[in-house]
Amino acid sequence: MSTFIGRIEKGFDFLGYHFSREPLKLARNTVKKHVEHIYRLYEQQRVKKATSEEVAFVLANYIKRWQCWCTAGLGDINFSFVYGELLRNLPGLSP
Repeated sequence: MSTFIGRIEKGFDFLGYHFSREPLKLARNTVKKHVEHIYRLYEQQRVKKATSEEVAFVLANYIKRWQCWCTAGLGDINFSFVYGELLRNLPGLSP
C-alpha cells in the first residue's frame, strides 16, 4: 500500500471503493480479492469432501454477506461482472 497526494481526477481506492469524479464504484482489487476468496472457500470445502449442498451453503453465505457490504455503500448494483466467468470455472457448478 502506498500514500499518494494528488488530484481527484486520478482517482484513489479507499476501504474497498474507488473514488474519482465518476460515480462511486468497487475497487478492482476488492473484486479480485473477493473472487480469490471464493476459490479458496471452494477448495477448502473440496478438501473437506463436503457435499455439493454444503459447498453451496458456505459459498452462498459468504457471497450474501459480501454483496450486503457492497450495497451498503453503493445501493443496488449488478454483480454479474463479478461472477460471470467465476462460476463457469468452478467444477461441479456449471449450469
